[in-house]
Amino acid sequence: MAAYKGFPELVLVDGAVENLYRLETKGGKVVVGAYFSSRDDAVRLLDVWNACRKIAFPAAHLEATDDYCKRLEQLRKDAVARIKELDPDYGGA
Repeated sequence: MAAYKGFPELVLVDGAVENLYRLETKGGKVVVGAYFSSRDDAVRLLDVWNACRKIAFPAAHLEATDDYCKRLEQLRKDAVARIKELDPDYGGA
């Protein structure tokens, strides 16, 4: 099972040109590169992105969902093993 990963936290990087800013992941991957009318506008977009990612994809929720999926998969495997134990000719998943 592939675990879902939420949106990354971004950081603001000043560009070489005036009013050109990049929003990057902490690993250096550029997500947004744009001209802003002021640095405050770029900071506002950064703040909104980082706030929304915490609201929409809280880490505790993601961990709980992954744990639930792992438990569900284990129950499925246990059920199939029990069916094969009772009926050796069972050919299901």
